[in-house]
Amino acid sequence: MRYESSLQSSRWSLARVLRGCALTIALSSTLALPGCAIFGEEPDAFDRGLSHINQGEYPQAIEELRRFCQNNPEDDIAWYNLGVAYQSNDQLELAEDAYRSALQANKEHARSMVNLATIQDETGRYTQAGEWLRRAGRVETSRAYPLYSLGYHLQRQNMPEEADEAFRAALEREPDNALANYRYAFFLKQNVRYNESLAHYERAIKSSPDDLVALVEGGDVAFAIGAYSRSVALYERALAIKPSLVKPAVNLAESYLNLERPRKAAIWAWHALDHDAENLRATDVALRAYAALQAQDQARALAVQEKRYEMEREKSKAAAEE
Repeated sequence: MRYESSLQSSRWSLARVLRGCALTIALSSTLALPGCAIFGEEPDAFDRGLSHINQGEYPQAIEELRRFCQNNPEDDIAWYNLGVAYQSNDQLELAEDAYRSALQANKEHARSMVNLATIQDETGRYTQAGEWLRRAGRVETSRAYPLYSLGYHLQRQNMPEEADEAFRAALEREPDNALANYRYAFFLKQNVRYNESLAHYERAIKSSPDDLVALVEGGDVAFAIGAYSRSVALYERALAIKPSLVKPAVNLAESYLNLERPRKAAIWAWHALDHDAENLRATDVALRAYAALQAQDQARALAVQEKRYEMEREKSKAAAEE
């Protein structure tokens, strides 16, 4: 299960900034400029920790945030971010401890509940995971993330009716939430509800236009149900982001072939072969595309020839009448 990795800024940081500003003004003979950066102080351990997480430097983030939490044990947001750093570094037991510390400081910290549940899901404690997710949904009453996380948990537990209800409840809260729509689209695809699935993939992409996974999976669903104009649109956007994708390129070529556009089909089949020269399906689509092109050319040639004969007959008839 994907955990909530969103970072949170600490309210403690603002308090320290304000204290620093007051001290600067007291010691300086002139007023401080906005931002109070007169002495060029380094960011504190909390801010450095968040910076390390954003850069994927999890051990350094853990070191900074652990030190900060030791000095500020009641800061639930700092404990939560420490949990994110541990979880991103695959230190699940320590991440769980950090999330529990966040919940000791603030028993209604919903993001910690959700991430704690993801760890319990990964370690086979499914009942406890479900309880935390339901509790998070009751605590956080406006955001979608506790409910689509619950939906995914229930999906994995083979409880499709309950999962469907949770996903729909999440989307009632945030209809345009990209991840809620993506999770529901994936669930619908798994349950062979392809038309609904495609609609939610497209809603997810509308909110997150560069989501490569959603573009490819949405393209696959559109291709599977024969919605070739939609599969073309989704695959072309995916390949603009990552041109080396072979299967989407082949599916795109075949979509164009089914739309009776063999020239485009040939182009994308050769694009796939450029990245995988031994791809048999791409070779087959390319051959079919060229055969269709040849048939089109022959049809055009016959049409031109027939038009020419008709013009000659009309010309002969007019000459005879004179």
